[in-house]
Order: sequence, then C-alpha cells, then structure tokens
Amino acid sequence: MYRRRRWVRTCRLNTQGPWMSAGSLSLHDISIQVDPVTSSSAAIVLWAVGTNGDVLCRCGVTKDNPLGQSWIHIPTYLDKPFVSISVGGGWRVWGIAGDGSTWYRSGVSQYSPAGKCWLQVVEPPPGNGILRQVSAGSTAVWAVDTEDNLWRRKNITRTFPEGTDWELVAARVKRVSVGPKDQVWIITTNRFNNSSEASGCIYRRIGITDDKPGGTKWEKVIGEAWSYVSIRGTGEGEL
Repeated sequence: MYRRRRWVRTCRLNTQGPWMSAGSLSLHDISIQVDPVTSSSAAIVLWAVGTNGDVLCRCGVTKDNPLGQSWIHIPTYLDKPFVSISVGGGWRVWGIAGDGSTWYRSGVSQYSPAGKCWLQVVEPPPGNGILRQVSAGSTAVWAVDTEDNLWRRKNITRTFPEGTDWELVAARVKRVSVGPKDQVWIITTNRFNNSSEASGCIYRRIGITDDKPGGTKWEKVIGEAWSYVSIRGTGEGEL
C-alpha cells in the first residue's frame, strides 16, 4: 500500500502599478488590435463586451494616452446581447451573440474605430453546440462552441473578410487565442486528444502555413489547471 501525492503547479503574476480605472463598467470580454501601431498618436482600436451583453468601443486610445477617453455603445442587430469580441488584423472586428450567431463589423479603421454596420456570418457550425468565444488573428478566425468544439473559419480573404464556412479542428477545447501571425493556442478540457490528462492544459497548433492554414498537429506547452491564455501580444509565438 502507498499514498499517491498529486503535485499542482501554481504561479503568481506580480505587476507594478498603479492601475488606472477606465470607468465603472463591468466587462465580460475585451480585445485590442493586433496590427502594429504606426505612431504614438495613432488611434488604437479596442472593443469590449459588458456583463450585460452591451458592445463597447474605447475612443481616444493611443500610445501617448493608453487609457483613452470614453466608451461608445455600439448598437447590435435587434439589440442582441454579445458574449465575445475580437479585433483581428486590418481592424476586422468579430463578435459572438448570446444565441451563438456570429457577426462581422465592417468599416472599422484607425479613423473610424466604431465602424459602420454589422454583417451576419452564415452558416453557423453544424452540430448541437452554439459558438461562445471567438479569436481573430492577422487573417485567421477561430472559435469555440458550447460543446467545447474548436472551429476555424475558412476562405477569409481581403475581398471576402467574412469567409465561407466553418471547419471542425478539434474537440475538448475550453478556450482559444489567435496571435498577430495567426498562431493558435488553446486551453483544453479533460481527455484532450484521447489522453488521460485533466482539464486546463495549454497546447499550441503546429504546422500552420499558407497551404495548411488549419495546421497539422498539437504540441503541449504546459498543464494542468489553466483557465486563460493569450498569444495576442507577440508576433513570434512566445507567451
């Protein structure tokens, strides 16, 4: 007889302040552009989703004024509450509504950070799940549904930024993050890739090229017990 002791890795993030408040709004999701900032005074596109489902755009964000000035409420089609938002390359803004419908915001730029109108992305992914989280990179858009399936939007081009359809890439995925060079990192649920691993492992997608935008295989980074990952702050693939 013996006792098996389970080891758990923990970490602590230490930052230097002070933190500056951007208002009293309670936010559920937030995303900042992945495009390089051209100058210290150039506008930086930042969008967010409130806990009540409202879609918001932060005005006046620059290198010189990273706090910005104020929030602008962006009306949605039929006042649909949103659950996820992501700003991709070329200031392409993608959002997921509470009913799982996917939306693309046209007309967003440095000079018009709020954009012009919403375009619905059809058709939704097949199956019983509905989309709940989206992440957009330079050109790629990946999403996770309520059944923990990972999807990739196919055939996105400059002339057709909404793409054509969804491709199923993996199951047992909790969250996805896409970087400025279309790097893809995920957090898994238990038994990802038919393994015996517990929930919360971090993987990255290997083999993403122009010919194979969906990549070829997964490489484990670290595990277990992670709940959030972001690769959006680097162009080289490091965390």
